[in-house]
Amino acid sequence: MSLDSISLSLIRLLEKGRVIGNDMLDFSMIINHRIDVALLQQLCKKVACQKTVDIDAVCTVAASGIGLSTIIGTELRCPVIFAQKGENPPVIMTGKRILQRRITSPTKGNVISIYLCSEAFEGCKNVLLADDFLFRGATMGALIEMIRELNMEPREVLVFVNKSFDKGWRVVSEDYKVPVRKFVSIDKIETDGRQALLHIDELMFEPCDKTIRIARFIPEKQMPF
Repeated sequence: MSLDSISLSLIRLLEKGRVIGNDMLDFSMIINHRIDVALLQQLCKKVACQKTVDIDAVCTVAASGIGLSTIIGTELRCPVIFAQKGENPPVIMTGKRILQRRITSPTKGNVISIYLCSEAFEGCKNVLLADDFLFRGATMGALIEMIRELNMEPREVLVFVNKSFDKGWRVVSEDYKVPVRKFVSIDKIETDGRQALLHIDELMFEPCDKTIRIARFIPEKQMPF
């Protein structure tokens, strides 16, 4: 695969990431703690140019998916709606129609509730779902269910990093029948001491066969997730 300038920039940033433990990916300096706005704008412009359906809204879950979703929403010129998390629905949803799902957090392993308010989707029909990572597909599946309960169409799922060996993308694309597009898809992680090798099988929506080396962090104590 011949890499263009955007793909090369993306690879260089991925190489600054790390693996925590054996398979937890940390790209927090790009996407979900510090956000590389310039790069994401370039990536999302490509998505906007390739769209085949008019998108009325972008939907994600608080909080790590908001950065990517806001940028893609800007490029598509549509509102961004994010599901809230908590033990109870937020006060701002009081008196409105609330949809709720309980899911298991893919990173912490605890059960959490997510909420959407139907009024946030007023005037919307076609929805693009976006998130920073796709692991097992439980969160994205819950969003798809709620979008359909509101009689709207989940047209596509867009993720920054897909862990293809976790099969969440199959849950979304085969069980829920929603196509998944990935800026980066990783199908294998190999660890060796303080380093790790990531095998990339898809890059910028195209098949890819590339391995990159990144740092590995080994926690002194067992992580709580």
